[in-house]
Amino acid sequence: MTPQDLIGLPLLTSAQSKQQDIFRSWAGSLIDRFNFIGQYNLIFNARPLAETGACLALTYENLINVTGTNLVFRPLTPTVTDQNNLIWNKNRQLSNVAQVFLNYLKEVQ
Repeated sequence: MTPQDLIGLPLLTSAQSKQQDIFRSWAGSLIDRFNFIGQYNLIFNARPLAETGACLALTYENLINVTGTNLVFRPLTPTVTDQNNLIWNKNRQLSNVAQVFLNYLKEVQ
């Protein structure tokens, strides 16, 4: 999907991506022709609207299982990248699994 493909279509986007305005650099001046009809906090809340065909939901791939539904994931071109943040309570000891995961993330960044 290119920015031109989304012009005028009813779009839902996550509140975080709307706040960070990550689609503006991707779509350029075409963003003014996008029809953002709402925001969601969890893609699971936007899914029923997308399933009815009332809108398109912009989301990360594989956050929801679309197998056996009328939903389909289409990647954006050019690819949109987004910074993600991991937070945790510094005053709480992490489980062994959580600590291994955190160590892994620190290594691959």
